[in-house]
Amino acid sequence: MEIYLHVPYCRQKCRYCDFASFPHAESTQRAYVDAVLTEAASQAAKLPHSSMEPAYLGGGTPSILPPGLLTRLLEGVAAHFPLAPGAEFTSEANPGTLTHEWLNAALNCGINRLSMGMQAAQPALLKMLGRIHDFTQVQQSVELARHAGFQRISLDLMFGLPGQTVSMWRETLEKALSLNPEHLSCYGLIPEEGTPLYRDLQTGQLTLPDEDDERRMYDLTLDLLAQSGFRQYEISNFARPGCECRHNIGYWQQVPYIGLGVSAASYLPAKNGMCRLTNPRTLPAYLRMVQSQDDSLREREFVSKTDGRFEIAITDQGPGIPPEEQERIYRRFYQVDSSHQQEGNGLGLALCKQILDDCGGTIRLKNQSPCGCRFIVTLPEKMTGEEAKQEEAHGTGK
Repeated sequence: MEIYLHVPYCRQKCRYCDFASFPHAESTQRAYVDAVLTEAASQAAKLPHSSMEPAYLGGGTPSILPPGLLTRLLEGVAAHFPLAPGAEFTSEANPGTLTHEWLNAALNCGINRLSMGMQAAQPALLKMLGRIHDFTQVQQSVELARHAGFQRISLDLMFGLPGQTVSMWRETLEKALSLNPEHLSCYGLIPEEGTPLYRDLQTGQLTLPDEDDERRMYDLTLDLLAQSGFRQYEISNFARPGCECRHNIGYWQQVPYIGLGVSAASYLPAKNGMCRLTNPRTLPAYLRMVQSQDDSLREREFVSKTDGRFEIAITDQGPGIPPEEQERIYRRFYQVDSSHQQEGNGLGLALCKQILDDCGGTIRLKNQSPCGCRFIVTLPEKMTGEEAKQEEAHGTGK
């Protein structure tokens, strides 16, 4: 079983972020850590488990926690959910927040992999995103982590940003590669409703790159990273051989996991399937849930399981897809609306089908009445086929 811990604090919330994160407030951090430890004790008493592997500390900005509080959190959780020997343990970190003391505390608590949010190399893009660092601080943070003893570092990068050109994206990729990371996560921007960045796009203050440029950025990513010795093992994730993130792979393989903290989700066995439990998204609501021990305050979503396969249905309220178009929607860059007035680049369904084909799953479409579509995704209980063989060959199969 995997474990995820959420630290919701940030020095400054990024303008594109809709994750559960709040301004850095030392006055509430100790109470929050106490609540997570209480939740850990409660969940450990209810759930059958042995040692955990892998583990992931996300946020927010985990590297903003004082070293003493970080140690208290991780040692306290490990008392209830011990890690397996040699387990991968990743922590997210923001450049500009790392210190020698924090890195040493993290290593002493078993963290052996860092995921840093570089996002872009250009100061203007970083400012537009609301990031608090520049590329020099990314360099310094990587050097600091290497000096402390971290041998696995991942960098997060974003393409398809307002004002970003293909040449700027190439510069970002090249500068990231110059730092010799073991792993790169390259995400296309998805504007999230309710964020400042989304509002600026809606009012026309910012404009996204056109679809052709976004495609060129994606193709450049594939080509440049392949030339640099990286293997694409997920939609957005690239790694040097043997450095794939086990947390990511476990998520795609439907490995059960326990989530602790604000907005954290758990994915656990249930009768005739699996159940996804999600904690409240606000700090006051989370603290109330922990204090009252009221499990009904968690959101519940059941995933049915039949004949060793999981079935998930996703429904929308859009205009539907004409029958004559339904076979074409899985082609790369194909869009039902050819006017290009809709957001997107026509890659989503193609990538979904490719992943499902690789792991022995299926996807099918049914139009709803009077409107909307219902996509039904079927997944095997265990990954099969060529994808499983590839993961085993790279030492990450389970």
